Amino acid sequence: SKPLRLSPTHPDASRTPRVLSCINTCWQVAPRQRRMWLLQAGALLAYGSPTPARARTARMAATADAPFWFDPCLEFGLDEPRPDAGTLPLLLVLPGADGSGITAWMQFPSLAQEYAVRALCVPAGDRSSHADLVALVSQEVRSVGEGRELFLLGESMGSGVAIDVALDVPQELSGLLLVSPATGWHRKLGYRILTWRDSVLVSNRGPWPALLQLVLTLSSYELLDAAQVASTFRRLLTGEKSPLLLGEARTKYAWRVVTALPARLALSPATASHRKGWAEPTFAAGRRVAELQVPVLCVAGTADLRVPAADEARRFEREV
Repeated sequence: SKPLRLSPTHPDASRTPRVLSCINTCWQVAPRQRRMWLLQAGALLAYGSPTPARARTARMAATADAPFWFDPCLEFGLDEPRPDAGTLPLLLVLPGADGSGITAWMQFPSLAQEYAVRALCVPAGDRSSHADLVALVSQEVRSVGEGRELFLLGESMGSGVAIDVALDVPQELSGLLLVSPATGWHRKLGYRILTWRDSVLVSNRGPWPALLQLVLTLSSYELLDAAQVASTFRRLLTGEKSPLLLGEARTKYAWRVVTALPARLALSPATASHRKGWAEPTFAAGRRVAELQVPVLCVAGTADLRVPAADEARRFEREV
């Protein structure tokens, strides 16, 4: 079969160039795979259009000069019944060095059934220090008021901010959750000789195709191990869905998130260099876990090759 060719002036080519580039590639493979991949691309075209909330927050993330809170399920248009947020415990999610607040996107729909989830976005242009973020989150915690359960979740480097906030306002918190904490990263072999850009973040400069940029970004974050990468591509090729994303509403939500991930996770070298300054305060916070006066739950994976999160979890168990 002849490859599918589209003129650069074609309206669809200008609207969705990356998707159509993928379709062009898929057209050259075996017919059965071609049909399967075209269905996936069609789903992306159908489900990838931004909701008003997502478009608004995306503009804010691109232009804002200060951190802000958002509801990730609302932003990406999760259209499924949820309990009244005002009746649920509040869960504040603090991001890692990427600042996006959306890396737990696969878990957000399920969490939203039990908690009112609010994630913090630290825009790429923001130059807040670790201390600035601690002050901002502490203020947000104080503003919630008495009588409502409030849990604080810190992911990766956000765990340092979460610990310092819990030490600052322990009486306001019902619990502290630390997910893959980077508080012990300095003890990992090679930490001092790895450059921030090469080991953690992917620059948004250069002609990165969306899919390649996404794979590189996720790989550099160690969010996917070899088995997960294999299962991800198997699901793309076969149409198999993750158990966390079953149902039409969650499928649409997933496509909207995936189309936004590359831009939201990619940071400029200048921003990456600034956020390297978050590391030492995060390590210092990790050394103060014995002072915590709130219940602590640590979630860590033993397959994490870059951040010794499992070692930190065992240390927390001894010291908290």
